Amino acid sequence: MAEAEELQLLAWRAVRRAYNQVVKALDLELEQRVGLSLRAYEVLVLLGRCPDGCSRMSDLAASVLLSPSGLTRLVDQLVARGYVERRQDRTDARGQLAVLSSSGRAACENAIAVYRDSVMEHFGQRLDEGQLHAIADALRAFLADGDGRPSRSATKTQGRSTGLSLSRRHREDRDL
Repeated sequence: MAEAEELQLLAWRAVRRAYNQVVKALDLELEQRVGLSLRAYEVLVLLGRCPDGCSRMSDLAASVLLSPSGLTRLVDQLVARGYVERRQDRTDARGQLAVLSSSGRAACENAIAVYRDSVMEHFGQRLDEGQLHAIADALRAFLADGDGRPSRSATKTQGRSTGLSLSRRHREDRDL
């Protein structure tokens, strides 16, 4: 195997292992401290970002990378806890909407601090500022071309500041 291919596989395995390790820790802490799985937290945060706290079930499933049936089961659990309501989509009789309730919004707000603290503990504090910038820049470049292939302009910014503030560059990733 060529050296470049070995490096690519090494990098991929490191990303995958780091992701799995942090996700397990986040899921455990959210469950223990606020009684939500990481997936449930993601659904509540995504609904909280939607206009009127409402989203089509199919759109929500795609956003949290669950199958439609997996999302249905998760939403059923959130409905049972009073965090989400299910409504018929008025624009499409076949569609269902998930709507964030006021208690769901409160649960989400409580979980945000736990999530952030856990991310800092299990990820952020284990790396220095330069490493965090390098990871953020490299993964943003990777994602820049929609199909997972970095665009030439995105790869040229690696190792350099893009000129955007940290808060602006990462605004859409806040709380997830």
